[in-house]
Amino acid sequence: MAFAISVYLLTASLWGTFVQTLICGILIQIGYFVAVMLLVWRSVSKESVTPK
Repeated sequence: MAFAISVYLLTASLWGTFVQTLICGILIQIGYFVAVMLLVWRSVSKESVTPK
């Protein structure tokens, strides 16, 4: 919401605000997905090195 409000105040364009907020949301989700996959990959690789 903060991003959308600031973009709207800077551009005064509803369409531009919508597009930029959509792009920002997608980029945030991609970053979150990559971060989670990295954490999972690191935990799996550490388990495979640990002797049982």
